Amino acid sequence: MPTRDPVVSAGGATAKPDSANRILIAADTFPPDVNGASYFTRRLAAGLAARGHDIHVVCPSSEGPPGIEHDAGVTVHRLRSVPVSEHPPMRAALPMGITGHGARLVSRLAPQVVHAQSHFTVSRCAIRCGRMAGIPVVLTNHFMPENLFAHARVPVRLHGFVGALAWRDMIRVARGVDYVTTPTERAASLLAQKGFRGHVEAVSCGIDLERFRPRPEGARPHAAGSTCPSARPRCSSAASTTRSASAS
Repeated sequence: MPTRDPVVSAGGATAKPDSANRILIAADTFPPDVNGASYFTRRLAAGLAARGHDIHVVCPSSEGPPGIEHDAGVTVHRLRSVPVSEHPPMRAALPMGITGHGARLVSRLAPQVVHAQSHFTVSRCAIRCGRMAGIPVVLTNHFMPENLFAHARVPVRLHGFVGALAWRDMIRVARGVDYVTTPTERAASLLAQKGFRGHVEAVSCGIDLERFRPRPEGARPHAAGSTCPSARPRCSSAASTTRSASAS
Protein backbone atom coordinates (compact mmCIF):
# COMPACT_ATOMS: atom_id res chain seq x y z
CA MET A 1 0.00 0.00 0.00
CA PRO A 2 1.22 3.54 -0.68
CA THR A 3 3.03 5.44 2.01
CA ARG A 4 2.32 9.11 2.57
CA ASP A 5 5.17 11.58 2.11
CA PRO A 6 6.03 13.37 5.36
CA VAL A 7 5.05 16.97 5.95
CA VAL A 8 8.28 18.91 5.35
CA SER A 9 9.04 22.39 6.63
CA ALA A 10 10.99 25.05 4.73
CA GLY A 11 14.15 23.97 6.52
CA GLY A 12 13.78 20.42 5.28
CA ALA A 13 12.80 18.89 8.64
CA THR A 14 9.63 16.87 9.16
CA ALA A 15 6.98 19.12 10.65
CA LYS A 16 3.40 18.86 11.85
CA PRO A 17 0.81 21.60 12.19
CA ASP A 18 0.34 23.22 15.60
CA SER A 19 -3.08 21.58 15.87
CA ALA A 20 -1.74 18.03 15.35
CA ASN A 21 -3.16 15.38 17.66
CA ARG A 22 -2.19 11.81 18.42
CA ILE A 23 -5.31 9.72 17.86
CA LEU A 24 -5.79 6.03 18.61
CA ILE A 25 -8.46 4.45 16.39
CA ALA A 26 -9.79 1.11 17.58
CA ALA A 27 -11.35 -1.18 14.98
CA ASP A 28 -12.56 -4.76 15.02
CA THR A 29 -12.43 -4.90 11.22
CA PHE A 30 -9.76 -3.31 9.05
CA PRO A 31 -8.36 -4.01 5.55
CA PRO A 32 -7.83 -6.54 4.09
CA ASP A 33 -11.35 -7.18 5.48
CA VAL A 34 -13.91 -6.20 2.86
CA ASN A 35 -16.81 -4.30 4.38
CA GLY A 36 -17.99 -0.73 4.86
CA ALA A 37 -16.72 -0.24 8.42
CA SER A 38 -13.27 -1.55 7.44
CA TYR A 39 -12.95 0.82 4.48
CA PHE A 40 -14.36 3.77 6.44
CA THR A 41 -11.80 3.26 9.18
CA ARG A 42 -8.82 3.10 6.82
CA ARG A 43 -9.94 6.20 4.92
CA LEU A 44 -10.54 8.08 8.14
CA ALA A 45 -7.09 7.12 9.45
CA ALA A 46 -5.32 7.98 6.19
CA GLY A 47 -7.23 11.27 5.89
CA LEU A 48 -6.28 12.36 9.40
CA ALA A 49 -2.65 11.34 8.81
CA ALA A 50 -2.60 13.36 5.58
CA ARG A 51 -3.61 16.40 7.62
CA GLY A 52 -0.56 15.97 9.82
CA HIS A 53 -2.01 14.07 12.79
CA ASP A 54 -0.18 11.16 14.42
CA ILE A 55 -2.57 8.28 13.80
CA HIS A 56 -2.44 4.81 15.31
CA VAL A 57 -4.92 2.01 14.60
CA VAL A 58 -5.34 -1.02 16.83
CA CYS A 59 -7.12 -3.95 15.18
CA PRO A 60 -7.00 -7.76 14.77
CA SER A 61 -4.10 -9.30 12.88
CA SER A 62 -4.98 -10.23 9.31
CA GLU A 63 -2.92 -13.43 9.54
CA GLY A 64 -2.88 -14.44 13.22
CA PRO A 65 0.37 -13.30 14.88
CA PRO A 66 0.60 -9.78 16.33
CA GLY A 67 2.73 -7.09 14.73
CA ILE A 68 3.08 -3.48 13.68
CA GLU A 69 2.57 -2.18 10.13
CA HIS A 70 2.82 1.22 8.48
CA ASP A 71 0.20 2.18 5.92
CA ALA A 72 -0.42 5.61 4.32
CA GLY A 73 1.25 7.43 7.21
CA VAL A 74 -0.70 5.38 9.78
CA THR A 75 0.84 3.04 12.37
CA VAL A 76 -1.26 -0.13 12.55
CA HIS A 77 -0.99 -2.26 15.70
CA ARG A 78 -2.22 -5.77 14.91
CA LEU A 79 -3.41 -7.96 17.79
CA ARG A 80 -3.22 -11.76 17.82
CA SER A 81 -6.32 -13.14 16.12
CA VAL A 82 -8.24 -16.25 15.14
CA PRO A 83 -10.62 -16.86 12.20
CA VAL A 84 -14.30 -16.08 12.78
CA SER A 85 -15.84 -19.55 12.65
CA GLU A 86 -18.92 -18.57 10.63
CA HIS A 87 -17.02 -16.22 8.32
CA PRO A 88 -13.40 -17.45 7.89
CA PRO A 89 -12.16 -14.50 5.76
CA MET A 90 -12.53 -12.29 8.84
CA ARG A 91 -10.51 -12.63 12.03
CA ALA A 92 -11.27 -11.61 15.61
CA ALA A 93 -8.79 -10.56 18.28
CA LEU A 94 -8.29 -13.04 21.10
CA PRO A 95 -9.86 -11.70 24.31
CA MET A 96 -7.17 -13.27 26.50
CA GLY A 97 -4.63 -10.60 27.48
CA ILE A 98 -6.22 -7.88 25.37
CA THR A 99 -6.95 -5.56 28.30
CA GLY A 100 -3.33 -5.51 29.42
CA HIS A 101 -2.14 -4.96 25.86
CA GLY A 102 -4.64 -2.15 25.37
CA ALA A 103 -3.68 -0.46 28.62
CA ARG A 104 0.02 -0.57 27.74
CA LEU A 105 -0.68 0.84 24.27
CA VAL A 106 -2.76 3.71 25.65
CA SER A 107 -0.15 4.44 28.32
CA ARG A 108 2.72 4.44 25.82
CA LEU A 109 0.98 6.48 23.13
CA ALA A 110 -0.87 8.87 25.46
CA PRO A 111 -3.31 9.86 22.67
CA GLN A 112 -5.42 13.00 22.85
CA VAL A 113 -8.44 11.02 21.59
CA VAL A 114 -9.50 7.37 21.44
CA HIS A 115 -11.90 6.78 18.54
CA ALA A 116 -13.68 3.41 18.60
CA GLN A 117 -15.42 2.08 15.49
CA SER A 118 -17.61 -0.53 17.17
CA HIS A 119 -18.52 -2.00 20.54
CA PHE A 120 -16.85 -5.37 19.96
CA THR A 121 -13.70 -6.84 21.51
CA VAL A 122 -10.94 -4.45 20.36
CA SER A 123 -13.05 -1.31 20.46
CA ARG A 124 -14.57 -2.18 23.83
CA CYS A 125 -11.09 -2.69 25.27
CA ALA A 126 -9.87 0.64 23.86
CA ILE A 127 -12.93 2.44 25.25
CA ARG A 128 -12.35 0.95 28.68
CA CYS A 129 -8.62 1.75 28.67
CA GLY A 130 -9.23 5.28 27.40
CA ARG A 131 -11.77 5.97 30.12
CA MET A 132 -9.45 4.61 32.82
CA ALA A 133 -6.67 6.90 31.55
CA GLY A 134 -8.96 9.95 31.49
CA ILE A 135 -8.71 10.30 27.69
CA PRO A 136 -11.74 11.55 25.70
CA VAL A 137 -13.42 8.68 23.86
CA VAL A 138 -15.45 8.95 20.65
CA LEU A 139 -17.59 6.09 19.30
CA THR A 140 -18.74 5.91 15.68
CA ASN A 141 -21.52 3.36 15.33
CA HIS A 142 -21.62 1.24 12.18
CA PHE A 143 -23.53 -1.57 13.89
CA MET A 144 -26.72 -3.17 12.62
CA PRO A 145 -27.62 -6.62 14.01
CA GLU A 146 -29.27 -7.52 10.71
CA ASN A 147 -25.89 -7.34 8.99
CA LEU A 148 -24.58 -10.10 11.24
CA PHE A 149 -27.44 -12.57 11.02
CA ALA A 150 -26.36 -14.11 7.72
CA HIS A 151 -22.74 -14.57 8.85
CA ALA A 152 -23.70 -15.81 12.33
CA ARG A 153 -26.41 -18.09 10.90
CA VAL A 154 -28.96 -16.97 13.45
CA PRO A 155 -32.31 -18.74 12.84
CA VAL A 156 -34.96 -16.36 11.52
CA ARG A 157 -37.26 -17.09 14.46
CA LEU A 158 -34.57 -15.73 16.82
CA HIS A 159 -33.74 -12.55 14.91
CA GLY A 160 -35.95 -10.32 17.05
CA PHE A 161 -34.65 -11.71 20.36
CA VAL A 162 -30.97 -11.72 19.33
CA GLY A 163 -31.26 -8.29 17.74
CA ALA A 164 -32.76 -6.82 20.92
CA LEU A 165 -29.93 -8.27 23.03
CA ALA A 166 -27.32 -6.98 20.57
CA TRP A 167 -28.77 -3.47 20.60
CA ARG A 168 -28.94 -3.46 24.39
CA ASP A 169 -25.26 -4.38 24.57
CA MET A 170 -24.30 -1.71 22.03
CA ILE A 171 -26.29 1.01 23.85
CA ARG A 172 -24.67 0.06 27.16
CA VAL A 173 -21.21 0.55 25.68
CA ALA A 174 -22.23 3.82 23.99
CA ARG A 175 -23.36 5.26 27.32
CA GLY A 176 -19.78 5.01 28.57
CA VAL A 177 -18.15 7.26 25.94
CA ASP A 178 -17.88 11.03 25.64
CA TYR A 179 -19.27 11.49 22.14
CA VAL A 180 -21.18 9.36 19.65
CA THR A 181 -21.32 9.79 15.88
CA THR A 182 -22.94 7.79 13.11
CA PRO A 183 -22.91 8.22 9.33
CA THR A 184 -26.54 9.31 8.78
CA GLU A 185 -29.44 11.11 10.47
CA ARG A 186 -31.52 7.97 10.09
CA ALA A 187 -28.90 5.93 11.95
CA ALA A 188 -28.82 8.58 14.69
CA SER A 189 -32.62 8.34 15.04
CA LEU A 190 -32.38 4.56 15.22
CA LEU A 191 -30.00 4.79 18.18
CA ALA A 192 -32.54 6.95 19.99
CA GLN A 193 -35.30 4.45 19.19
CA LYS A 194 -33.16 1.68 20.65
CA GLY A 195 -32.74 3.50 23.95
CA PHE A 196 -29.70 5.76 23.66
CA ARG A 197 -30.57 9.08 25.30
CA GLY A 198 -27.35 11.00 24.65
CA HIS A 199 -26.57 13.29 21.74
CA VAL A 200 -25.62 11.57 18.46
CA GLU A 201 -24.04 13.57 15.65
CA ALA A 202 -24.51 12.41 12.08
CA VAL A 203 -21.17 12.78 10.29
CA SER A 204 -21.46 11.74 6.66
CA CYS A 205 -18.90 9.45 5.08
CA GLY A 206 -18.87 11.95 2.21
CA ILE A 207 -18.77 11.42 -1.53
CA ASP A 208 -15.60 11.51 -3.63
CA LEU A 209 -16.69 13.74 -6.50
CA GLU A 210 -13.72 12.59 -8.58
CA ARG A 211 -15.36 9.18 -8.77
CA PHE A 212 -19.03 9.98 -8.37
CA ARG A 213 -20.90 12.61 -10.36
CA PRO A 214 -24.67 12.99 -10.78
CA ARG A 215 -25.95 11.87 -14.15
CA PRO A 216 -26.45 14.89 -16.45
CA GLU A 217 -30.04 16.05 -16.67
CA GLY A 218 -31.84 14.17 -19.40
CA ALA A 219 -29.21 11.41 -19.65
CA ARG A 220 -30.53 7.89 -19.96
CA PRO A 221 -29.84 5.45 -17.09
CA HIS A 222 -27.51 2.52 -17.81
CA ALA A 223 -28.93 -0.90 -18.41
CA ALA A 224 -29.20 -3.25 -15.44
CA GLY A 225 -25.92 -4.98 -14.72
CA SER A 226 -23.78 -2.44 -16.57
CA THR A 227 -21.18 -0.26 -14.89
CA CYS A 228 -20.51 3.41 -15.19
CA PRO A 229 -17.10 4.67 -13.98
CA SER A 230 -18.50 8.14 -13.30
CA ALA A 231 -21.24 6.82 -11.02
CA ARG A 232 -19.33 4.60 -8.62
CA PRO A 233 -19.71 5.80 -5.01
CA ARG A 234 -16.79 5.71 -2.63
CA CYS A 235 -16.67 6.84 0.99
CA SER A 236 -14.23 9.63 1.71
CA SER A 237 -12.76 10.59 5.05
CA ALA A 238 -12.77 14.26 4.15
CA ALA A 239 -16.18 14.93 5.68
CA SER A 240 -15.39 13.20 8.95
CA THR A 241 -11.70 13.63 9.69
CA THR A 242 -11.68 16.93 11.54
CA ARG A 243 -15.09 16.41 13.15
CA SER A 244 -13.98 13.11 14.73
CA ALA A 245 -10.64 14.54 15.87
CA SER A 246 -12.23 17.60 17.46
CA ALA A 247 -15.21 15.84 19.02
CA SER A 248 -13.36 15.69 22.32
